[in-house]
Amino acid sequence: MLTAERLAGRVVDTRRYAEGELLTPRRRLPRASADDVDRLLFDYGFRAGVNGDELVQTVGRIFRHWTLTDEQHRQLLRRVLLADDLLILGSAIDPLGRDVMRIGRGPSPHAPTAALLVSHRVHRVVGQERVVVDEGGMTLTAFRLWGFLHEVGVIPARQR
Repeated sequence: MLTAERLAGRVVDTRRYAEGELLTPRRRLPRASADDVDRLLFDYGFRAGVNGDELVQTVGRIFRHWTLTDEQHRQLLRRVLLADDLLILGSAIDPLGRDVMRIGRGPSPHAPTAALLVSHRVHRVVGQERVVVDEGGMTLTAFRLWGFLHEVGVIPARQR
């Protein structure tokens, strides 16, 4: 398991892209208004009327490309908490040892479910959890985690 202690002072992954090599649905980050964040969700594929799992997946796609401001996080979480079929599923400890709140649809017997992980400490989305239960009852949980330097103790290479 990766912990903050194991990550401290280490660069875990570095990727370099040439100009135009990394394509995103948006070239510029939106402002922090509710309408701008709703447009960001739309640009990344979310459509009104689909289930909360799709909203959680859309948020994951956004975080693969952008780091949002605190106000943008607030607006994004506002949108998530307005979804009819998403619930606060309780608190947990993520694989990096952070105390998080899980937001997603409740467990489903055979359909994959996804949840956002929101840090109790910094009140930002810090990860995504996907759970798949097969017909035999085996459960597979996958995590995609986004860290914040002051939270996991990672020091960027350029500051060493």
